[in-house]
This record gives sequence, C-alpha cells and structure tokens, in this order.
Amino acid sequence: MRELQLIDIDKRFPPNVQACAGVSLTIRAGEVLALLGENGAGKTTLMRIASGVTRPDRGLILRDGEPLTLGSPRDAIGHGIGMVHQHFMLIPRLSVAENVVLGFEGEGRVLDRVRLSREVEHFSEKVGLRVDARRRVDELAVGEQQRVEIVRALYRGAEVLILDEPTAVLTPTETDGLFRVVREMAAAGKAVVFISHKLHEVSQIADRVVILRNGEVVAERPPTTPLGELAALMVGRPVEVPSRSEAVARGQVALELSGASSSGAPGLSEVSMVVGEGEIVGIAGVDGNGQVALEEVLAGVRPLSSGTLALGGSRLERVSPEAIRRLGLVRIPSERHRDGVVAPASVWENLLLFDLHRLGFARHGALRVRAARRRAEQLVAQYGIRCGSVDQSVGELSGGNQQKVVIARELAAEPSVVVAAQPTRGLDVGATAGVHESLLDHRARGGAVVLISADLDEICQLSDRVYVLYEGRVTGTAGPDERERIGRLMAGVAA
Repeated sequence: MRELQLIDIDKRFPPNVQACAGVSLTIRAGEVLALLGENGAGKTTLMRIASGVTRPDRGLILRDGEPLTLGSPRDAIGHGIGMVHQHFMLIPRLSVAENVVLGFEGEGRVLDRVRLSREVEHFSEKVGLRVDARRRVDELAVGEQQRVEIVRALYRGAEVLILDEPTAVLTPTETDGLFRVVREMAAAGKAVVFISHKLHEVSQIADRVVILRNGEVVAERPPTTPLGELAALMVGRPVEVPSRSEAVARGQVALELSGASSSGAPGLSEVSMVVGEGEIVGIAGVDGNGQVALEEVLAGVRPLSSGTLALGGSRLERVSPEAIRRLGLVRIPSERHRDGVVAPASVWENLLLFDLHRLGFARHGALRVRAARRRAEQLVAQYGIRCGSVDQSVGELSGGNQQKVVIARELAAEPSVVVAAQPTRGLDVGATAGVHESLLDHRARGGAVVLISADLDEICQLSDRVYVLYEGRVTGTAGPDERERIGRLMAGVAA
C-alpha cells in the first residue's frame, strides 16, 4: 500500500453534533502522521470511519486510488487497516493468544493453545513487543494490555496502524519502547496514525502533523512547529499553561492515612500519608502498583483491612462513600466509564447526580427539572463541555467531554478534599490546562488535593510533595523537582 485517502468525509451524530465536516486526509506509507485537536474535534470519529467501526454520512475512502467499502473492522483489516482504541477492546477472561487470533481462527478449526501461544509469542518478539501469550488479559497491567492490542493489529496484517491516545496509560519507559516500535514500523514501510494530546510526544515521533478543529482540518504543520503554535491551532486561541505557585506553609491536616492496608490485587500495605489544607500531594508510580486501591480507600469504596483514615482531624470509624462525600471529600475517578458517569443518562442528570437535594432541585419527591437544567447549562459553559444540549446522553459525548462532566460535577460541590485520579487522561491541551487551573484554584482557596497520576510531568508540575507507590507500599517521598529520585522510587529502588 502506498497511501490511504479519506475524501470529503461527513459525519453527524444526533441531536446536532457535526463530528466531521468535509474532512480530507492522506495517510502515506512509511510515515508517522500525528492527528491533533481538542476533545470532540473529530479525530477519533475520522479514524473510526477509516477502520470500519463507524460509517460516514458522506465521502470516499481510497486505497491506492481504489475505492473501499468498509462495513466493519473485519473489512478494514482485510484491506490492511487496524486501529488500537483508547479504551481497549480485549476480552479480560481470555488469554493473550486467544485475544490476538479471536475472529481470525478459521472456521471449524480446533485451537491448539500451546502451538498458538508459541506462534503469538514468536510474532510479538519479531515486531519488538514481546508478550506472554499464555497469561489472561485480566492479569496484565495496563501497559501490557496496550502491547497486546498493537500485537493483535499487526498479527492480523495491518499496513496502516491507527493509535488513539496510545501513551495515555503508559509510563515514560513504556512510551520510549512504543516510540521505538513505531519508528521501526514506519521504516519498514507501514503507515502509522498517532492521535495524541501530548504535544511534546508529537514533536518527537511525527513526520507530519494535521490539526482538526470543530470537525474540520484547519492546518498541516511539520513536527518542528513550536508547541505553543500547535496548541493555539488546536483550540483557536493562545493557551497558557498554569503552574504551581511557590509553596506556602501547610495548613491544618485535611486528610491522613495511618498504616492503611487493604485487600485486593494489588492492594495497599501499611500506607501512611498526610495531606494538608492548601496543598497538592502527588501520588506517583507505575500503573498497577496500588493507585486504584488508594483511590477507592480514600473515597470509601474499598474497606480498610487495617489502619485508619481521618478527615479534618476526625478519625472515621465507619467509612462509606456517602459518609465520605458528606464530610467534603470528592473523587474524580480513574475509570470514568465505570465509576464516573451513567452513560444512558443525560448531561444534566450526570452533572447533578449527587446534588439534586443539596441544591434544592428535589424536594418532597418533586424534581425541579427546569431549574436543574439551567444549573447544568451554567456548568457546561463554565467547563467548556461540548454537547448538543444538556438533554443529550453522556454516552454520546467524546471521552474527553465525559471527563469534563465528571470534573465539573465534583468541583462544583465545593469540597474540602479532592481525590483526582488520572484527571486529565485523554484530555486535550486546552482542557488539561483548565483542569490544572481548577485544581490549583482549589489549592489557593485552602483546599487539599490528592493527585494520583501516571503522567510524571503532571505530578511534577502541580504537586507540592510527592509520595511514590510501589507494589502497594510507599517507597519514599520527594519534592516535585526530584524527578530522578521519583523515577528510582517508582522502580522500587531505594533512593
């Protein structure tokens, strides 16, 4: 394949969202094409059309000048087009090998799982993404699952590989490994489309950068373009990156964990930490080392097997999500689809999910829908949520806009403590700046923030102090400028 062309692609979603408006794009063999744009700009929709997941309302797809009809992802992979989605499409209870070949085993074929595992492992080594083909997917860390997704696409013969936010769940070391593989693929004549919000990564990996805004291509630039210019093209205005002000004296203790342990895999083991009023405490660590357990313990979702949790100086004897929220702690969950939104419900229902009674919109069994919708519209405008209306289902929004709904709801509750877990995962540069500004504003007003993030840049940019988790334990603490020390602690090395 020499090139894949998308010509005059239109796609509209109800009630009135124009995702793609006459988009034309050429994807060439032997290059890495970066797609940039705000959440809802049309990047993922365009690539879902190219990979057969979504059908366009209008437009053509040409492979080396020949028109393609793509009715499914299987059709697309038959023409050499594969996509690794931001939210993985693996079946957790199947093995890696079974996921790789699923749907391509051949009719009536009895699987020889031992032979199949050897074959998949040999292939993964050949492409530089070694996987343990015998392990079940639900036993893998997130970065390992990412590798399985890419191996699956390549195993099925992808000549065009589309990566949607591929580094959102990877550590810096894993990202470097992915970049090596991407460069090797381009050098071997494959085409790679790299969708990302991390501008510094785009400048490292791309041969060409295309920027979408409001469903249209607004610019094409070389990867050497200044990052500020790319950010401005994405959002249509200059973007200022907020940063932490100088540290101030820590206020009263807002949250304290003492010798906290919890069950699960991985759980927590004797974790102790203190978070004061007016500070952001970062939690760094390689994904899968207890971050989810910590998030859930602080939110009252996961019980402690030993140790204590205190808020505002008061030790909690009986911990529950309702009690925690009443005491002023809110959570921006790491798994927004599972824990953050009710996908079939409307935008306004999600925005006011916990606060209908507190804000007086529900009294004596009666719901003041008009007033609730007005409040939701204010939050939509304040947090830049892109939706057709507040009556639109949250499940129809882009992933980034779903995240904005969660953040708007939690911060609007005026909490004393915010547990922000992966708060900007999947967000564009403008939305990320908005989230960071909101967290810093909360800090400036004397609020406390626990920032759990796999993005070390984010941790170091915002945090006043950093705790590092490794295998469910705190391996040490560091200042935000001690990146090397944090990196060693993340690897479990005493620093």
